[in-house]
Amino acid sequence: MFLLFILCLGIFTSSPLSAKNLKIGHKVPSTIIEGKNGGLVDSDKPFNVKHLAGKVQIIWYVDPDEKDLNDYAVERLRKEKFPLDQVGSVAIINFDATVIPNWILAKIIANSQDKNKNTLYVKDMKKILVKEWGMKDDSSN
Repeated sequence: MFLLFILCLGIFTSSPLSAKNLKIGHKVPSTIIEGKNGGLVDSDKPFNVKHLAGKVQIIWYVDPDEKDLNDYAVERLRKEKFPLDQVGSVAIINFDATVIPNWILAKIIANSQDKNKNTLYVKDMKKILVKEWGMKDDSSN
C-alpha cells in the first residue's frame, strides 16, 4: 500500500512546498533513521517509513527554532478530528538545525510526546531527511 504524504503547510497555508524529492501520490522514499542519526523519541528504536503504511500520514519536518510556523496547520488539523485509525501524524525534529542543546531539546520533545499521544515523534540528528527527501533545512516542512 502506498504511504500518502500530505504536505500540510501547502494545503492549509500559503507557504510554498519545499520537499523537492517528494511527490504527492508517490511512494515516500524508503528511509530508516537509527543509531547516531536518531530514531523514535520515546524509545530510541529506529524510525522506518515502512511502519507508517496503512493510513494517510501527516508528516511534519521541523527545525525547533521554526516550529511556530506550523501552528495554524496544527490547529486546523485538530479541528478536523480525523479518525485516528485512518490518519496518522508524525513529527520529525531536525536536531542539527538548532543551537538548543540536544539534552534540553530531548526533554522538550518528550513532554510534547506525552501531550500528543497520537503523534509519533522522531529525532533526525544528522539532517537525514534534508539529504534523502529534499526537505528544506532550517525551516518547517
